Amino acid sequence: MDELRKMLESPGIGGLQMPELSTPKMPNFKMPAIPSIWETQAKLFMEGLKAQVEQLEASLKADQELVMICWHGHEKFQVLSVSMPSKNVVALNCRDAEGDVTQVTGHMNSVTFSFRIVTAKEPSKRRPIGFEMPGSQ
Repeated sequence: MDELRKMLESPGIGGLQMPELSTPKMPNFKMPAIPSIWETQAKLFMEGLKAQVEQLEASLKADQELVMICWHGHEKFQVLSVSMPSKNVVALNCRDAEGDVTQVTGHMNSVTFSFRIVTAKEPSKRRPIGFEMPGSQ
């Protein structure tokens, strides 16, 4: 009986010592920043547009030029460069029918582009369409 009492009063069961319980320590792990759906959409929009322009420009002959056109209302503009000042706004540096340079700004889902291949007046003066990708500012 004394042996049983000693076993019951001892800190372990049957003479085995139990380890003390403690809260496990979490590893020092930082979650990577995940871009928002809007940032991803803006990036993919510009990458797709730029890839389309590059593909069309690569197929040009020496005397040809690619003209990118955007309609705003009833007016047609030649797009000189494209940038995205925010995650869903597209800013277009354009030339209007009179030859004046103007800025056209709109939501990326409401802007439509057309492309035309024309004969260049001076082949050596071909001007590529410029792009400013999101987050490059």
